[in-house]
Amino acid sequence: MKVIRSIFALVLVLGTMLSLGGAEAAAKQRDQLYWDLNDGVLTISGWGEMPDYTGDVAPWRAKDSKAKDVKSIEVESGVTHIGQQAFQYCESAKTVTIADSVESIGEAAFYGCKKLKEVRMPVRLDEDEFAVSVFDHCTSLKSAIVPEGVEVIKNAAFNCCDSLEWVYIPASVEEIEDSAFNHCISLKDVYYAGSWSEWDQIEIAGYNKCLKNASIHFGSSPYGTVNDGSYSSGPKPLT
Repeated sequence: MKVIRSIFALVLVLGTMLSLGGAEAAAKQRDQLYWDLNDGVLTISGWGEMPDYTGDVAPWRAKDSKAKDVKSIEVESGVTHIGQQAFQYCESAKTVTIADSVESIGEAAFYGCKKLKEVRMPVRLDEDEFAVSVFDHCTSLKSAIVPEGVEVIKNAAFNCCDSLEWVYIPASVEEIEDSAFNHCISLKDVYYAGSWSEWDQIEIAGYNKCLKNASIHFGSSPYGTVNDGSYSSGPKPLT
């Protein structure tokens, strides 16, 4: 009887160890991201934060500084941060889809994506700043939605987006920094979620003449449901 009890206890210990090992492996898996470039679609999938690429080149640009093979970009649900300069100079990318799990977007993440026309943004960002030069020199971008929760649109965020026709700005915005909308010469309509008095309280810095000259639509958005979408996966480890 003692032998049976001993064997049973050993089984319980081994089972606990295997369970803990599985949990640890799952935790590690949750912090792993992957990338895949297939038929022109660059997909970022997995769980966790993308690294910043301020001192390095993203792997999808390692063999081609202009990333000519990237036609569209999909950041899947589970990714929480888009790294600084992650997709800059992906000059052939025309569309970007960003899952609602993304909480922050790094500086110059899409800088110089000259053919980019459409961006599906997350409904909300946890970070209160819309990053410096995030869409700087995206010269084909037609429209833009600043996510809810953003308080500051940083300098040069949409600098030289000379095809930008309309932008949605949430009522959470309190400041628009220098050159955020510099040389947005096609900007005609600004959809602002707040009232005229709230807009009047926003601190708008210099070189934003295009924004100030556009038609402001108070208490409105360009369409009822701002964000909707689904995504796919990819196999290559990101780091």
